[in-house]
Order: sequence, then structure tokens, then C-alpha cells
Amino acid sequence: MPATVANARTASAQWKRHADGAMVSAMGDFDRITFDAAIMGGRACIRGMRIPVSLIVGQLAHGATVEEVLADYPDLEEQDVRQALQYAAWLTTEEVRPVRTSA
Repeated sequence: MPATVANARTASAQWKRHADGAMVSAMGDFDRITFDAAIMGGRACIRGMRIPVSLIVGQLAHGATVEEVLADYPDLEEQDVRQALQYAAWLTTEEVRPVRTSA
């Protein structure tokens, strides 16, 4: 069974655990975003399929509409595309801190 964002990124303070053990981010539950080392090398994919989140976000960034993405990938649902965008937006909230080295 592929891992979800919830169990791949539990160190983030933005995650909360529900009573059933599922992890939910401050932005919502990313239950459609999965990670599996046997599928696309562990990249973030949609529902365990060989459709990476980056492919969907990239198409939208280059001007494709949600309808065009859905037509190109009939196994996708509109909520898959929405959640891919939400996940990409969530990733941009991560803090990047420079590593200081002593001279």
C-alpha cells in the first residue's frame, strides 16, 4: 500500500493526527497524494497511479485547463487535480534555511 503525504511528512508542525490515526494538514487531508518506492521512484503521485503530482501541476502552470488535464488522463478525477494543486501550494510553505559554514 502506498504511503500518503500524511505519513511521509509527519515531522511538520502543520500536521495533526485524527482519532483514526490519519494525518491531516492545516490545509486539509491529502488522501489522494501517495508515495510508493515501486511507483515513479517514490515521487508524489495521485492515488497510487503512475501520474505524478508534478505532471499535473506542470500542465496547469503551462496553461492547460483542468478539463484538458482530465481529458488527457481519464483515470483522474477533478478532486485529484485540485488536491495536486493544494499539495503544491502546501509545499511552498516549507521553510528553507541556509546552512552556515565556518570559514
